[in-house]
Amino acid sequence: MAAAGFWFAKDLLMVETPPTYGNVLVVLGGGLEDRARYGAQLFCDGLASSVIVTGAGDCIISRDYLTTGGVPPENIRLECDSRSTRENALHTAPILREMGARRVVLVTTWYHGRRAFTTFRDAVPEMELSILCTRPHLVEDRRPTFYSARWVFREYVKLGWYWMRYGISPWGKPTAPASAGPGMPANV
Repeated sequence: MAAAGFWFAKDLLMVETPPTYGNVLVVLGGGLEDRARYGAQLFCDGLASSVIVTGAGDCIISRDYLTTGGVPPENIRLECDSRSTRENALHTAPILREMGARRVVLVTTWYHGRRAFTTFRDAVPEMELSILCTRPHLVEDRRPTFYSARWVFREYVKLGWYWMRYGISPWGKPTAPASAGPGMPANV
């Protein structure tokens, strides 16, 4: 059972939508360099005009990667208090509403995609969400490397916890975004 969960981890854990223009990119903490660098690429490709960086402990570092990658500091908002994906969503939701966001593009790592998407969908159901994932530790974009095993198995536990504790079902599917925007970037 564990071997199957690992072998099919990308199919079970990764949720991704086609690239689409959003009002705001939300770069989730935890992935540091890969998520922030990808967020900078997406911003520079014109996928959004603003970026929110969320996550305690690494939001300043992520902001620095974004600015190094070409995102002007005035286009970046910080949410540095959250310590979990649920808190990322709950603390970011008021910022998104204050900004008048209608379309939000989440940026995270492949194994975190399903939980990130369903958690944000629960927090901001009135907004159109899309999600783009970085792909570290995938062999030929298909199977996880053994290096990623600890993250993969932790993610299964966290999905179950979010379902039991918060009622956030991991099996809801994203709907395809209504419209694609400029600069459909290649994924990393």
